[in-house]
Amino acid sequence: AEFQDLRVSNPGGPKHLPGPLMDRWARELQSWEAPDQVQGAFSALTNPETLVVIAGQQPGVWGGPLYSFLKAASTIALSERISEDLNRPSVAVFWVQGDDTDWDEVGWGTLPQKDLSLYRYRWHPSPIPPRHWVGSAPAPEDATEVLAGWNVAPRPGSTPPSDLASDFIQRLLSLFGHRGLIPLDSRWSELRAGGKDLWEHYLHHHRDLSAAVLEHGQDMKNGGLPAPIDAETADHGLFPLDEERRREIDPARWDTEIRELLSAGEPERLAPSVLLRGLLQDYLFGTTAQVVGTAEAAYLAQLTPLYNAFEVPVPVRFPRLEATIIPQGLWPRDETAGVLEDPEGWIAGQARARLPQTAAADLETLRRSLKDSIQGVLDSHRDSGGELAEVGESVKRRMEAQLDRLEQVVLRRSRQALYRQHPSLRNLAEFLRPRRGPQDRGLSGLSLSLFFGSSAADAVLDAARSHVSEAYKKSRHHFALEAPRV
Repeated sequence: AEFQDLRVSNPGGPKHLPGPLMDRWARELQSWEAPDQVQGAFSALTNPETLVVIAGQQPGVWGGPLYSFLKAASTIALSERISEDLNRPSVAVFWVQGDDTDWDEVGWGTLPQKDLSLYRYRWHPSPIPPRHWVGSAPAPEDATEVLAGWNVAPRPGSTPPSDLASDFIQRLLSLFGHRGLIPLDSRWSELRAGGKDLWEHYLHHHRDLSAAVLEHGQDMKNGGLPAPIDAETADHGLFPLDEERRREIDPARWDTEIRELLSAGEPERLAPSVLLRGLLQDYLFGTTAQVVGTAEAAYLAQLTPLYNAFEVPVPVRFPRLEATIIPQGLWPRDETAGVLEDPEGWIAGQARARLPQTAAADLETLRRSLKDSIQGVLDSHRDSGGELAEVGESVKRRMEAQLDRLEQVVLRRSRQALYRQHPSLRNLAEFLRPRRGPQDRGLSGLSLSLFFGSSAADAVLDAARSHVSEAYKKSRHHFALEAPRV
């Protein structure tokens, strides 16, 4: 995600934070027992000079994917940097998308155990009806045995969470509340009511806006960029609500139903789709910068025509921290890049290095001796016809296969000896690359607290600050977070 130097770029637009929303937000912060740092940051939102840095994510089991917390840390670090550079107050906001309805995307969790094996949990079937808000699902059962192995309390805070979004917010506050991160729950009706002017303008121009988004997407594709918003996604930016459920309506009646709700003075019964969610966010907050992942950056870029049509300034899209948790001291630091790139290959190399020199030499001598002996037989009977040569080649292939098999058995025994000495290496590859994907997508955010304990926030914020500094220099790094508790 490319971005401008924030010291010279537009620092954002005006805020449109209605009184009812601010009142609701203040009450919720009190009910969440938000730390003083959060309360102070919230109060700063009323100052027209205060800049806003924001990130968002759906709530998930055990904090959702690890990258949710990496986003939060990046938002805090970027807010600090902007405040320092521009000599203006800046706050970090985390938009918890509890009104999302894709249960399959959030209804899972994965936690590491002490030996780096992974405990996976998926809610199936869904605990909520179709098209229902995921944030209102009951909070997940805790992995009691896993957490007991780490000597970690099941949940932060003194009040048990009532639902998945509340659980997620508690975890955000527990980790980053003392750094002033302000969580916000997108399920609040006051948020949707704050979009009334946007909804009315969109209703009158939605066909032209849809066409503009798709046309811009085609331009992006022509330039070799991804454009994830298709015709179906671009078609309707608002969902009518029946309480906490998106209502299914006949597409032919969509305009009529939206108009009826607005005419009845019920804008809070209209929920923005992916088409208008970011626009609502930046209209309300006059956002200076938004911390995003790669996929987010792509679809937000495709929405540029909407921002232009609504005259909402486009915030800087800033890439989030990318990091992998690694066990401290399991390998020399200068080998970290190689381990992260190919953990299986690194383990195989360690097993091979443990072989006695005589064993490796004997295998190579045996291989060479057999190959030479067979070739000698073939050379001494060159005039015996093609049959002998054919049989000889077959024997060589079989001997090579058997020697490879012997070598694999020897290496397997060496690997088993390695695992006996370092048991966690048995699970290392899957831990670093769960199901061969990035760790920050495959592990849950709670993993930070398991590995780092009370120093979790400091560990990830230190990396986030370094990430921000590198990103300002147009440089990207993947960070390794050394975990002291393994």
